[in-house]
Amino acid sequence: MKHCNISTINHEKVRLFPSIVEDIHDVFLRDGCELKNASPFYDKQIMVINGDELENNFCFLDSRNLSSKKKSVDIIFIAKELDKKEMFFTELKLNSKENFYKLNKFSFRDKANNSFRAMGTSVPLSKKYFIVFSSKVINEARRFLYRQNPKLNNDFVAITTMEFYAKFFNNYG
Repeated sequence: MKHCNISTINHEKVRLFPSIVEDIHDVFLRDGCELKNASPFYDKQIMVINGDELENNFCFLDSRNLSSKKKSVDIIFIAKELDKKEMFFTELKLNSKENFYKLNKFSFRDKANNSFRAMGTSVPLSKKYFIVFSSKVINEARRFLYRQNPKLNNDFVAITTMEFYAKFFNNYG
């Protein structure tokens, strides 16, 4: 399955909250990824849904203060293969360098659940969630996910920025 710009930007939540759509390169930069012009995402116009901005909009809609906002995944997009579409959730953990035991496995589940509630069911959700780590710590991150009990690696996949790009976005010029 590959990212589909059209399906992503035409999702019902995007029509409701147009400000939630953002170029993926900008989301990565804001989250601390040290992307250079050589980044695979640079200058590609790959539009995704910013999960944090989506939750901000729901706070305003529900008349809640931003301090009461729920946790959400960083990136949401729709991928397509033939006639099949799936929505994918991605969390960015690019600043994780060590001490993986401090990562909260329940936080990952909460973020996925809250994002699912916010996005609705108009597009089926993938059974795999992706967590993007720096290539410097990817092996340790994979071991962390594998060791969690109950195991997170059954549905949470640790992946590098380059692997993430190759899996979903390598069809962009």
